[in-house]
Amino acid sequence: MTTPTAHVPRSGESRFVRGVTCLALAWSVVSLAVHAYWASGGTAALAGESVRGVLRAIDLAAIVLSVGAAVIALALIHPFGRRLPDWVLVVLTWIGAVAVALRGGIGVGQDILHLTNFPPIAQVADWFYLSGGILFGIAIVGFQLQRRSGRAGVIRAEGLGE
Repeated sequence: MTTPTAHVPRSGESRFVRGVTCLALAWSVVSLAVHAYWASGGTAALAGESVRGVLRAIDLAAIVLSVGAAVIALALIHPFGRRLPDWVLVVLTWIGAVAVALRGGIGVGQDILHLTNFPPIAQVADWFYLSGGILFGIAIVGFQLQRRSGRAGVIRAEGLGE
């Protein structure tokens, strides 16, 4: 006898990949919150200066992209995602994962090589973006492997699944 839950795991779904996808969702929400705070005039971590002009436009764009990233992460693990063609989820997730990983990876590389004198908070942001790219990368690889195996859910990783 099983107890009903809000989410019934799909056949072969990996708890590991599902967990990573949930972390990608959480990453998107944190990104959304930070950019919304800055776009609305918040000054924390900005040396007391609020963003204006181009930086405000970047924050507004980041808000839209963060909402999109959250929806995509949710679509990878929630039943509503089954309504979307797989290719849409795959293309959008890969574009996002690569873009965010590149943004973070370039920054981390510059930080390691001491090519910039950015404040520590900027270095934290570089690692934050790199981690988001990695999380979305793992999530979409798991999704694609599951689809190739013909299972109805996300990949079952040996020793990590149910």
